[in-house]
Amino acid sequence: TTTANCAAGYYCYTGNSIGFTTSTPTSNICPVGYRCPAGTSNKIACSGQYQDLIGQSSCKYCPQGHYCSATEKFYCKNTADDRSFYCPANNMNKVYCSAGYYNMVDGSYSSSDCKPCPPGYYCPNQSGKPKISLCPKGKYCPGTTGTPSTCTHTYWCPEGSRTRMPCPPGKYCETSNLGKTSLTNDLDSRDCAAGYYCSGRSNTQYQYSCPAGAYCPAGSKHPIYCPPGTYNPSIRKTQLSDCLACPGTNYCPTIGLTTVGI
Repeated sequence: TTTANCAAGYYCYTGNSIGFTTSTPTSNICPVGYRCPAGTSNKIACSGQYQDLIGQSSCKYCPQGHYCSATEKFYCKNTADDRSFYCPANNMNKVYCSAGYYNMVDGSYSSSDCKPCPPGYYCPNQSGKPKISLCPKGKYCPGTTGTPSTCTHTYWCPEGSRTRMPCPPGKYCETSNLGKTSLTNDLDSRDCAAGYYCSGRSNTQYQYSCPAGAYCPAGSKHPIYCPPGTYNPSIRKTQLSDCLACPGTNYCPTIGLTTVGI
């Protein structure tokens, strides 16, 4: 046996090599995830650092572009369907970008790699979700969006909307989350009622009554006035045949007449 101090990279329960024939006893070599300075009586766990080699007297700082466990370092690799993050030097854990930002840079170590989500898209930065997704129908995403905003009534939002769009003339938007995709359009079944017209941003199919002297088929953006030679004394008419021919010698020279001229 020997009484020399236990060598760096090893540990001896009394701090020296009493009971061992060497100051570097192989049965007590410092394992990964620990450090063993010279003369130490026990292995010391790495804290805020890592060590991926055995027989080491100190732990190592996690290098930039990596995140680390106590025993291993991992390359900071951003994938399409994972949260966006970066890995600064001397930091054991990933640092996640804020919602509304994304990072596609491998080996990233700076917050400047977290880029604002582009308008028309949202970036939730949640596990198992794509980094960047097209804003869904019925929502809008103005930019730097983590959660799409609701398209409220009197507006509609086609897929990929950057902002709300007023409900178009001839249609009505009585509820929230209306929009369209390449396959469906919520407004196809929302024509303004016959006998009425909708000039825009309507929350009802009966926005304005069709006036006398005109007619309004379903989906009308504005009244369609009766042509010369006809008249219509009533409101809420729906078709051209509701415009009555001026009788006999009565004179009806202009559009939109509500009574017969003499």
